[in-house]
Amino acid sequence: MHFRKLNIKNDKNFVLLSFVIIFATYIFYSKTLSWGGYAGYILQAKNVFGSNFYNFIEIQKVLYSYTEFQRDPIYTPIGLPILINLFSFFHMWNPLLIKIIIPVSVFLLITFANKITNIHQLKFIYLLLPFNPGIIDEYRDTQTELPGLMFFISGIYTKNRYLKITLFIISTLIRPTLVITIFIYYIFIYFEEKEFLDGIIYSFLILSVHFILNNFFEIKFYGDYSNRGTRSSSLTQLYEHLISLDYERFKFIFSELGRLFVGFTNPLNYFVGLTILILLIVFRNKYSFMGVAYIIFHFAWDAPYFVRYLLPVLIFFVLGLVEFFKQKNVNIKFLRILSLLIFLNYALQIGYQVSNLDNQRGPYQEDSIELFEYINSSEYELFSFHSPRVFRIFTNKSAYRLDTNLIKDTVVVCEYSNETCTEPENYVLEFSNKSFKVFTNK
Repeated sequence: MHFRKLNIKNDKNFVLLSFVIIFATYIFYSKTLSWGGYAGYILQAKNVFGSNFYNFIEIQKVLYSYTEFQRDPIYTPIGLPILINLFSFFHMWNPLLIKIIIPVSVFLLITFANKITNIHQLKFIYLLLPFNPGIIDEYRDTQTELPGLMFFISGIYTKNRYLKITLFIISTLIRPTLVITIFIYYIFIYFEEKEFLDGIIYSFLILSVHFILNNFFEIKFYGDYSNRGTRSSSLTQLYEHLISLDYERFKFIFSELGRLFVGFTNPLNYFVGLTILILLIVFRNKYSFMGVAYIIFHFAWDAPYFVRYLLPVLIFFVLGLVEFFKQKNVNIKFLRILSLLIFLNYALQIGYQVSNLDNQRGPYQEDSIELFEYINSSEYELFSFHSPRVFRIFTNKSAYRLDTNLIKDTVVVCEYSNETCTEPENYVLEFSNKSFKVFTNK
């Protein structure tokens, strides 16, 4: 079949083309890995079953106690660690192989989303999603948003009641914030089909899961973030943010929402983010209101950035947009032109990122590999590092994030590009390369 004759209105051709786009793009990022939070999920996955999990929690608490301003959770929701654990039966916990979960999730997500709306003339919109920089950035990591959303969207697609509820529960265990969108979905199902039993069954089961995990296993299904000293996901904080009408908070959310759609930071992001919210309200369908609910909830979430957290909004917006065009029978010529401009913007950003992959920091850099070889051959056991969880994966050594005081017998590992590598008092330089310095106590 010639490419020019590939008609994406045909479902098989659409699936083929989306598969090629997603995995061809992913290949460029397949050998890159960030210093990000995926390590927490892998560490937890290795200890997710049995008594090992409680030992893991105790080790986390000890290491985190060394850091005054802790950013990492003691443990995360258990869904993704279980998924990683099951997937890792095929290999030896290789982080580069684990992260293939993300492009697989993107492929299934787009496939099911397209099948839900099933508008042949608008299939091209879904093919824009794999080029979104926010989604592509996930190829360097392994996070919860896209896998959780994939199970949720596949749940919407399936017609089997019990399979649907099962997929919804899995999505919630991976990304608990999706419970908000699931309730919105069931509210619409009630008004559209006068069906409320499924919503009751889901609510009962998810509360049962929460009760069983909390009371019999002493595990919070939404994870343990108590060490952060924040009520980041609490309804109390949401209420306070909304009541106070915190201008800076609104501005930040809209800016991050705009960055999600535009792909880079610029002053217009505030306007773009506000426009996205207004359009979601204008669409007035279950998908758009899922997006609105998701945005509102995240006013309660304290985080330095939001693009990753808001990724589900991107999918809900596309679903809401397609559904709106379907209902209103709107001319799509303008949408095609706009999509072309968006594609060109995304393509330029991807090109720039790919051309600079060799310069990106991460554990698979030549200097990082050299560092880990030295660490693994050393007799030292306790280290400080800017990304302690990644450090623990690649060295099997204990590590914590240094912010104030050095703990006794700590070996300090410093990265030039991330911090000022000043030799601590009573310490000596023991190892260095182009990117790192290692200081040990005299």
